[in-house]
Amino acid sequence: IYRQQLGKQHPKVADSLSGLAALYMGQGKLSEAEPLHEEALRIYRQRLGEQHPKVADSLSGLAALYMGQGILLAALPLYREALRIRRQQLGEQHPKVTESQRVLASLQ
Repeated sequence: IYRQQLGKQHPKVADSLSGLAALYMGQGKLSEAEPLHEEALRIYRQRLGEQHPKVADSLSGLAALYMGQGILLAALPLYREALRIRRQQLGEQHPKVTESQRVLASLQ
C-alpha cells in the first residue's frame, strides 16, 4: 500500500521492508530477509542521506543477518559503519551507541 500511495522510494516503504525483514529473520528465513534489508538500506541512503540514524539501524539489521548466515567478515564493517554514524548523529551516551559497542566487542 505504501508503495502505491507514496512511491517505491519513500522511507515508509523502507520501514515496512525492514520490519518484514526482521520478521523473516525471526522465523529463520534469512534468504528472504536479505533482499528486503538491502532494499531498505538503499532507500534510506538515497532518501535520507548516508549519515541518517535509520541508515545505521538498517546497516545493523543487515549485519545481524550476515551473522546469522555465519558471514562475520561481511557483518563487521557494517556494524562499524553503524557505530560511526550513531556516534556522530546520536552522541556517545545514546543507548544505540552502547548497543553497537557491545555487539562489536562481542565479535572481536
